[in-house]
Amino acid sequence: MSFPRLKSNGTYMIVCLDLDAPYPSCRILGPKCLWIQSGLEPIVSESGHFFLRVAAPFIANYVGPNPLPGSSPHRILFILYEQPAG
Repeated sequence: MSFPRLKSNGTYMIVCLDLDAPYPSCRILGPKCLWIQSGLEPIVSESGHFFLRVAAPFIANYVGPNPLPGSSPHRILFILYEQPAG
């Protein structure tokens, strides 16, 4: 993923959720957390976009989407937060 606007001296956290787990028609058990990664530091590319470099251990290790057999497609949401200092 790349981002057009980030603070070059900021630190970021990403949260990834499966909004439709376990089935889109049965949302009582969802959403399901697929990944939480803090300590992401921006690196600027030649094109001016930012890429994020991992500078800290994960909080919740990445677990890819795994819809149950017969399930319709799932919506996956990535949320990028700026971490406060400290």
